[in-house]
Amino acid sequence: NYWWVTSVAMGLMVGILTRHWFFNPDLYGRQQENRKPMPDRHRQWAYSLPYFNHRMRNLSSKYRWCMIDNEPDWADFHPIGYRPNRKAIHRRPWMWCFTVPRYAIEDPLYTSVTHENMNRIYEEIGYSKKPYYLQSEE
Repeated sequence: NYWWVTSVAMGLMVGILTRHWFFNPDLYGRQQENRKPMPDRHRQWAYSLPYFNHRMRNLSSKYRWCMIDNEPDWADFHPIGYRPNRKAIHRRPWMWCFTVPRYAIEDPLYTSVTHENMNRIYEEIGYSKKPYYLQSEE
């Protein structure tokens, strides 16, 4: 009856395990990889870039406001500029996550729990200082 469920599950299992086997630097398939000193692992870790910087990470990071309740935009601004500043998408994911409003603008608490607003609150009460790259010459 449910052979297709088993087939899909087995296919997903093979895909996930293959991804781990080839791209996760913490898994070793050969005996010689267990004895490598740390400086020699840079070549090995170079193969892990697709594992840690995958397209799914970029696709899911725009929906961070749907999953994280407090400061969902904490990793969006990059002060040094190594990467472009990220921006959340205006709508929730289309197939799951029905616990948040349909659009971010409809969420009454979104602007009060952002990272920028929390930093402003902490600076006003004297808990923290502005970062050096945002301070004025005053």
